[in-house]
Amino acid sequence: MTPAAADLLQRRPVWLALSELFLDTDVDARLPSLAQSLAASGYSEAELDWILRRELQPLLQWNLVPVAGVWEGFDPEWLEQSIIGRRRRLRLPCLFPRDDWRRLAVLIREERERSAAAD
Repeated sequence: MTPAAADLLQRRPVWLALSELFLDTDVDARLPSLAQSLAASGYSEAELDWILRRELQPLLQWNLVPVAGVWEGFDPEWLEQSIIGRRRRLRLPCLFPRDDWRRLAVLIREERERSAAAD
């Protein structure tokens, strides 16, 4: 996997899309549009999973705990700088939007199949 700092143009929209899984809101209605964006990203499902678990989860999992966490979206500049600037893995409880990611991964596969069939 290309390091994040060397792949910013491709990585930024992926970070923003996947970061929505950590918002304090219901993501169900947005899953289809997130799947479209992620399917078009050029990253494999395994790479998207890696980005989600290694780059976003350590920084954003805290938002899955509070009653009134961030709900309107994470600041893109803060997100980018936090991911690139992180030198060591954060030692936090392992909170992960597992169900949302599973549903999103299915939608990404379906979107890629539709795109391939249309070509």
